[in-house]
Amino acid sequence: MPGVDIQIKSSHEQGLALLTRHWIMQTFSKQFGPVTYCKKPPTTNDPETDVAFITFQNSEDAEKAVVALREGVTLNTTWQHMTVNVTGDYKGGGGGRAKGGGGKGGGNTGGMRDWQEDEDGSRDLLKRRSNHDRRSRSRDRRDDRRDDRRGDRRDDRRDDGRDSRRDDRRDDRRDDRRDDRRDDRRDERRDDRKDDRRDDRKDDRRDDRGDDRRDDRKDDHRDDRRDNRRQDDRQGSRSRDRRDAPRDEKREAPIPEEPRSRVADPPAPPPEPPPFDFTEKLLIRFLQTKQDKPIMEQLEVLQADEFKKLPIEDMLNTVIMKQDRKTPLYKQIEEFLIKWKLSSA
Repeated sequence: MPGVDIQIKSSHEQGLALLTRHWIMQTFSKQFGPVTYCKKPPTTNDPETDVAFITFQNSEDAEKAVVALREGVTLNTTWQHMTVNVTGDYKGGGGGRAKGGGGKGGGNTGGMRDWQEDEDGSRDLLKRRSNHDRRSRSRDRRDDRRDDRRGDRRDDRRDDGRDSRRDDRRDDRRDDRRDDRRDDRRDERRDDRKDDRRDDRKDDRRDDRGDDRRDDRKDDHRDDRRDNRRQDDRQGSRSRDRRDAPRDEKREAPIPEEPRSRVADPPAPPPEPPPFDFTEKLLIRFLQTKQDKPIMEQLEVLQADEFKKLPIEDMLNTVIMKQDRKTPLYKQIEEFLIKWKLSSA
């Protein structure tokens, strides 16, 4: 009969735990006819209390199903293809009673659990709970959205702070590089100015030495020309005196001198040293200008190219062997040149 629940249970040791509600509906629909409703409360794994309820669309299909269930129906399960034996009858054990006819505690159920029509299953409980919690879920979603917005703002502020710090560090590095380049350029300019001043002082000293040598040569040339003019004037005056002197036509006879006792001749005067030439005068003049300098700086004058013709090596050996620290170097060189010129003459 339509609208009448058929109660089924299993003799398996786990009850109906191996069968699902959809599998029961699908299996009975294939064997007996369309099933409009199937209710399977939470399983208890107890064959005596674990039951399910099905409702057929046609009463004829329900009658056929009840007849088969009273004798036992074998169902294949979805778990490892096991088979389960199920039995059943109308709900409450009454043959053809209307839905709810047994009432609470009415009729003999044959040891089967009497399920009430108004008892809700897990789906009804879940539906009622979802309706009850709809307002809470919307509030939760609103809170979640608010928390998300707050978190987004916090993340944005954190990102902005991180970006600003990164930009500050980048700007600091850029400023440091710019300062380093500026300092390097300033140091290079300072070094260039220092080098220029050093080169200028070196050039000035070289120019001064060149000017001193040129002035010395000029003075030597002037002295030589003056000496030559003086010597020429002296020779010219002698020749004029000889030319202007009166010549006696007759020369008187020389008066014989009285014999004198033989006396030893006086010693001959030492020969006069020959005059220095221009190079020797220039060397002595240079040493005179540097007599206040250290001895090594004075000796460097002897290495100049102008004095290559002089016996510089013998000169140095003589100075080193004498070790005379009281006599100026130019005096020692002058004495050496006099002796050298006398020996060579």
